[in-house]
Amino acid sequence: MAWALVLGLGLQREISTLNRKNWGFLAVSGVSTGLSWMFYYRALQEGPASVVAPIDKLSILVTVGFSCLVLRERLSRRAAAGLLVLTCGTLLLLL
Repeated sequence: MAWALVLGLGLQREISTLNRKNWGFLAVSGVSTGLSWMFYYRALQEGPASVVAPIDKLSILVTVGFSCLVLRERLSRRAAAGLLVLTCGTLLLLL
């Protein structure tokens, strides 16, 4: 889908501006995304979707934690409240 967007928007020339570091990040992203889907489908084989799907959606906590710790982004009160509601809702679904 990403390549379709690049080609559809006529941005294929921009690809030549990517350096080694960019390509490395793209490769790691592709591998980690592929592994994520493989583990997700394996979890669906092993457990009920009503349990697996909510746990999968908690991945946003990892993303926000990463952005705070590594990228030094600040978490607003509104975002923190949203994460709290998301976590509580997920826990309620799992009960």
